[in-house]
Amino acid sequence: MILNKKRLIMFIAFFLITIGNSGFLTILGINNIVEYLGYAILIIHIYIERITIPNEYKKNISIQFIIVWALFSFGIIVQNELSLLIKARLIFSMFILSSLAITSECYIESLKDVKVISYAILFAMVCSTILGAIGGFSLLTYATEGIFSDWGFNGGLQHKNYFAADIIACFIGIYFYNKFNNNRKKYIIMLLLLFSLLILANSRGALVIFIIFFILANSDKLIKIKKEQRRYLLGFLIILICISGGIYFNSIVSNSGSYLYRLQGLINFFDYYSDSYFYLIFGNAEMAFSDTDVSYNENVRSVLGWDGTTELALLSILIKNGILGLIGYIIIFINIIKCGVKKSKIQNKIMIISLLISFLISGMIETYISNINIVYSAFCYVVMAGLCNIKYD
Repeated sequence: MILNKKRLIMFIAFFLITIGNSGFLTILGINNIVEYLGYAILIIHIYIERITIPNEYKKNISIQFIIVWALFSFGIIVQNELSLLIKARLIFSMFILSSLAITSECYIESLKDVKVISYAILFAMVCSTILGAIGGFSLLTYATEGIFSDWGFNGGLQHKNYFAADIIACFIGIYFYNKFNNNRKKYIIMLLLLFSLLILANSRGALVIFIIFFILANSDKLIKIKKEQRRYLLGFLIILICISGGIYFNSIVSNSGSYLYRLQGLINFFDYYSDSYFYLIFGNAEMAFSDTDVSYNENVRSVLGWDGTTELALLSILIKNGILGLIGYIIIFINIIKCGVKKSKIQNKIMIISLLISFLISGMIETYISNINIVYSAFCYVVMAGLCNIKYD
């Protein structure tokens, strides 16, 4: 694969962001340096590429970016107990997320760029696996509620769930390129290999995200069916999805200890701050980040209660940014939905909507929507924004 200058920079940036989650580099204490170096390269490159965007279009993006970044940051600024250094770090992370979700709208020019990003992530995971094996980092993560065993393959990353999410990112990029371009056998073999790695990760949540994406990504098959038959088939599918969803919710969600802990964390937040409009509107970042001697998870649970966890994206957003920050996320996703609906080509609609919905569903399982430390998040934001404006279409 020969890369031009732009795609080479893309490759390097996403490679560094991915391998920054390596367990071996975490042990060495340099994982954050590697990850932020990757983001520095990516963000600088995105803003350099903006120079070529027409001025009128550039102005609209800038206004959206300023509004969203302000909504993300205001709750952090008003926290009195946070040090200036921690505030600056949090606001900068919001700058990165806002840039990925909005400013990168013209960064991707074709599906070849998406494929290059997927290759970068895959290559980084291969290197992470090798580093983990050589450095003695365990390549297995204990599965609280796995699909078929008590362990899952983590690819040398910090957790099997992160590995599974990154595999999904690889699959999506290569799948889109293959589906709407060549349909070559070599890509089909690679997709099967990626699916096998996803199964090895033994992450039930990631498998749910994958299935939802794959069904939506192939919804164009309905168009090829005769109109009168399509109506009955669509009705049948809606009923089937509702029944399956009900069964899944009852058997998996309701009876899943790990998921109930997630919901309990959100319930605890609203119970604890039900009488405090300040913290509901602006969040309580000082609770989560002021004590740097313990982890974010410990800081939050020690206040809200140990009977709930912090993996839900909505809880993460409310803690860090409050309802104001949540409005910023809503603006981002509404813009993407509007873009997907307006697209004239069914292929573009399918790519945007299937990626968006599966990404939103991931927020019910992990904090990928609000957590840029996992490359799956960066991938989804950059690709969704890029698909909205490939070649200004």
